[in-house]
Amino acid sequence: MLFKNEVTDIASSVKKLTARQDNTRADLRQQKGEINQCNARIDAMQDKMADLEDRNRLCNIRPVGLPERVEGDDPVRFLQKEIPRWFPAMKSNGDHPPLELNRAHRIYSDGNRDSSGAHTLIFQCLRYTDRQRILQAARKSDPVVVQGRKLSFYVDYSSITAAKRRVFGEVRAKCRSHGVDNFLVYPAVLKVNYGGACLSFDTQDEVAAFVSQHFQDFAVLAVSTVRKALRFPLEEKMD
Repeated sequence: MLFKNEVTDIASSVKKLTARQDNTRADLRQQKGEINQCNARIDAMQDKMADLEDRNRLCNIRPVGLPERVEGDDPVRFLQKEIPRWFPAMKSNGDHPPLELNRAHRIYSDGNRDSSGAHTLIFQCLRYTDRQRILQAARKSDPVVVQGRKLSFYVDYSSITAAKRRVFGEVRAKCRSHGVDNFLVYPAVLKVNYGGACLSFDTQDEVAAFVSQHFQDFAVLAVSTVRKALRFPLEEKMD
C-alpha cells in the first residue's frame, strides 16, 4: 500500500512538472514571437532612418583621393573653381548656371580616411541636377589627378545604406572579371545583365549562388565576346 502511494505521488509530481514544462514552452514561443516582432519593427525603423538620412544627403558628393589641405581654408571656393576645370561640361553657359555649393568640409571622425590616410572631404551642391552632372562627367571624363593622386567621385549614402551596398562588392568584382555587366539600384539591389535579361538580386547569397552556378558560362561568355569583337573564331570550348 505504501509503495502504491509513493508511485501515485511520483506520477502526480511528474504530471505537474510536465504541465509546467508545457507552460514554459508556451511562454517561450510567445516571447520569441514578441522578440521577432520587435526585431521587425527595429529593422523597419532603421530602414526609415536610413531613407531619411539618404534624402538629407541627396545633393552630397564624396571626392575620394583629394590630398589633405589642398583645398586651403575655403573648400567651397576651391571646389567651385576646380570642378569646372576638371570637368569642362560643368562650366556655366546659357543652359546651366554657375556651380553653387552649400558647404564643403573634411570628416574627421574615425574610419573616414582614404588609402593614403587623408580625411574624407564631402561637399553639398545647391542643386540636385548639379550633383548628377558632376557624377556623370566623372564617369565619362578622363581620371582627375591632383598632386599625382587620382580622384574618384561617389554618392554620399548613410552608413546603413553603404553597408548594404558594400556586401555586393566581391560578387560584383567577380562578375566584372568575367565580362558581365552589373550595377546597383538604390538602396541595395544588384542588377545583372546576363543572357539578354536583367536579373535582380536583393541579397549577397542570391547573387553568390547565381555566380557559382553560372561561373563557367560567364567565362565562355567573356571569351566569346572578345573573340567576336576581334573577328576571331572561338577555337576551343572551355570546360
